[in-house]
Amino acid sequence: MNTIPEFWNNFWLNFWANFASDFLVGIVIVWAISVIVRKAKKIEAKVTARLEKESDSSYKIVFALKNSGKTNFKTQEVYYHIFVPASLSPNERGDETTRTLVETAESGYFDFVGLLDKPCFPGRSTELCTLQISQKEPEPNSVLYFLSTAHGFFPKGIKPDQNGQVEFATLGKVTIETA
Repeated sequence: MNTIPEFWNNFWLNFWANFASDFLVGIVIVWAISVIVRKAKKIEAKVTARLEKESDSSYKIVFALKNSGKTNFKTQEVYYHIFVPASLSPNERGDETTRTLVETAESGYFDFVGLLDKPCFPGRSTELCTLQISQKEPEPNSVLYFLSTAHGFFPKGIKPDQNGQVEFATLGKVTIETA
């Protein structure tokens, strides 16, 4: 009947070994679930633009939010900033955005700010605003943007300071397609 003392001699060693292995397996399972959930809720958005010629002397740029993620953006959930070079003499067509002149070391930009008034579903684009510009076409990568959403800032890497200001170097570049 030496089984009872043997049981107690090995009990704590076996208990802690079992506890440690169960704990490690639990951590691995929680990590795997968090990775799966994160991928299922992938959030990605960017601003795209289409340049349309209206006449010999005027163009319009139609800006849109492209949702390439797997999560909806609800109405009034996306706050956008579109920076257009002042040399293009941009004017907003409508009154859903505000315009502010922003001076940088290189040049001046007009910051068009607005709130998305429609939902944007995954895999779709939703129009943000339309700007009238001068007769000259914008230079590639000259129009910049950033988005402030309920899911964070886009493009990734934007970090505003305490005053809500962002560095121009971190802004996204709008790809402008011609119609």
